[in-house]
Amino acid sequence: MVAVSPSGWHEAASVIVDNSDTLSLRKLSIVLRHNGDFAERELPLNVQILTPDGRIFEESHNFILHREHTASIISSVATMPYREDVLFAMKGAYIFVFEPHAEIEGVEAIGVEILDNDGKR
Repeated sequence: MVAVSPSGWHEAASVIVDNSDTLSLRKLSIVLRHNGDFAERELPLNVQILTPDGRIFEESHNFILHREHTASIISSVATMPYREDVLFAMKGAYIFVFEPHAEIEGVEAIGVEILDNDGKR
């Protein structure tokens, strides 16, 4: 995960994932650490994935959070499904870039969780 400004996240945040497995299908989820100041149920983001050979996959995605409200001093972690059956065809660094559509308060960090299709890391 990479830290962002909880008082107003508005800039792109990058997460680098090193890949050595070019055969397994994966499930990708976005992981969000937030506090009680984050009052939204939806998180509209631009998502870019840069591959080791320089290709760019880009899309806008509206993530839905299923969570309960917490006090602002307590951080919570939400995991939001993103893609299934993803194959990282190349070895090397994949860069995930997340940018909110508008300034968002209460988000402390964002990252990506990558699991095998059977749920193993």
